[in-house]
Parts: sequence; C-alpha cells; structure tokens
Amino acid sequence: MKEIDEIMKGVGEDKGDKFLLEMIQRFGKLRTPLDLAVRRRLISLRTEKLTREIKRLPDLYPQEISLIDLPIWFMSTKGIKGQKLEMQKFEYKSDGITLEFDRSFSLPTMFTFRVAGILQGLWQEQNYPETFFTSLGEVARRLKIPASGKNLTDIGVAIKQLQNTYITAPFWYYDEKGKKRREVKYRVNIIHIEGERLEHKGYNTLELKLNKYVGDNIKRRHFALLDYDLMNEVLLATAQRLYSIIKRQRYKKWSRSLNELAKKFNLRGKRKKDI
Repeated sequence: MKEIDEIMKGVGEDKGDKFLLEMIQRFGKLRTPLDLAVRRRLISLRTEKLTREIKRLPDLYPQEISLIDLPIWFMSTKGIKGQKLEMQKFEYKSDGITLEFDRSFSLPTMFTFRVAGILQGLWQEQNYPETFFTSLGEVARRLKIPASGKNLTDIGVAIKQLQNTYITAPFWYYDEKGKKRREVKYRVNIIHIEGERLEHKGYNTLELKLNKYVGDNIKRRHFALLDYDLMNEVLLATAQRLYSIIKRQRYKKWSRSLNELAKKFNLRGKRKKDI
C-alpha cells in the first residue's frame, strides 16, 4: 500500500485524518481481497495517528489546592453511611466538613478526584471559558484507559458526583494578585452539567461549567500539577492520595502524624494501616 503512504505524506497530518475517513467510507462497501487490504491499511494508519495523538496529550493536570487539602475523597465508600435528608439526598459530616450527596452516585472517590483534574485541565486548555466542552470518550483518552462501556459509565458517574456532591468547608481563597489568602466557608459543587447532546455514533458531548471559586484559584495559579502517568502506574488509591498531598507541598519539608493523614484519607480503625 505504498500509494496510500505517499498520498498521506502529500496531504499532511491534519488533512490526512479527513482523507482517511473519506477513503474508509469509499471502500466501506467493497468486498474484494484487494479492497479489504486497502481498508485494513487505512484503519492501521488511523490507529497509528491516534497513538501519536495520545503521546502528545499532556501528562500533567491541575488540581486546585483546597480540593487536595480537604478530606473529601474516599479510598472506599464501603460501610460509610450518611444521614438521610430527603429522598436520595444524604449528608456526611466529619471534622467540620459536610458533604451532601446523592445516594444514586455515592461519595466521591480517588477516581472522581482524577476526573476532576482532567476537567480542570480541559477548562484551562480552552482558555477559561464560561462553559467548556468535552465527552466521556475524551476524558477516557486523557485518563489513558479504554473508552469501553464500563469505563465510560464510571466517568459519567464521576462527573455526576462532582455535580451532585455539595461540599461545605473552609476553603482558601486568594486575591487577584494571587498573594493574600483568607479562609472562607463555602458550600460548593465542583462541576455543573449545562447540557448534553448525542452526537453521531452515540458519542455524548458534554457542556460543563466549572465552579467559580475553583476557577478563580486556578486562574491565580493556586493548584498543584499532578502527573497522571505516574498515578496510572500506582493502582492503590491510598498511594495516589499520598502522592497528591506530597505534590501539594511543592517539595517543602513537612510532617504529619498517622492520625492526621488518616483523616485526609477518610480512613478509620484498622484501615489506617493502609497508609
């Protein structure tokens, strides 16, 4: 299939993608051995292009400082119960922090934490708009996990957790110069889903809005950049959480007791040994 390779070089990488799609559509109904060989080569080229795109994706994503500091992410939600408010709404209180959550989606986990970082990064990349766009498949691609049915379902649940979990806690808020800070008690959810539409081939495009408090602090550079390649290699949720806390310190010397860390990890009893 040298002819196809030559054409690809001629049209360039950006136009090449459109060319591939057109060629696949053109050869889609043909069934001769030669046609099928051409089609396989086109699909192979498409796969190679996607692989190059994945390699170009950023490995570092921002996480707003308070979202790292606060003990709002759970290593496991097993055995954790909240007080019922109404219908599916529950409330969980711990150390002066209140989480109101929808029982349908449960409490946010470290997977939710990672999705939150991806969404903050996308908002940054799209130049801090009022609303920004993504899809479940795009988030999966940036998490570097297969865009399969279960993974897409898990990502959808995580985004709904970020919308339906309201956090009432003391947050650090920085001035416009990003220097002076003060502690303010807010009740916030991290993401609001503004709209969702079904695209071709069943892909969902999401229109999202980032919480203003979180967005303001990111604009003022009060976030930690987390290496998602590293987090993907570390499977234990407790190890991912510890990594985020260490990165938040920006390489400064710090110390915490095991009990203090256990609170940040939402670990109790025998599970403290997991740290």
